[in-house]
Amino acid sequence: KVKSPKESLALAKKALEGKHDAASKMVAMTSGAALYVSGIARNLEEGIERSIECINSGLGIKKLNDLILLSQSFSDTNT
Repeated sequence: KVKSPKESLALAKKALEGKHDAASKMVAMTSGAALYVSGIARNLEEGIERSIECINSGLGIKKLNDLILLSQSFSDTNT
C-alpha cells in the first residue's frame, strides 16, 4: 500500500527496476496482458515474458524516466 503520489512513484520505480518482487510481478502481469490484448504478443504468457525482459533489461525504468521528463517539460512551459 502507498499513502501518497510520492510513495506510488517510488514503488513504481522499484517495480520497474526489479527491486520489489511483488510489484514487479504485478507490473509484468498487467503490462503482459496489455501486450496480448493489443496484439503485440501472441498470448498472455508471451506478453508477460516480454514484460519481464523489459524490467530485467532496464528498459522499463528508462521509459518511466522518459515519461517523467516529458510530463515535466509540459509543466515547465506553463510557468
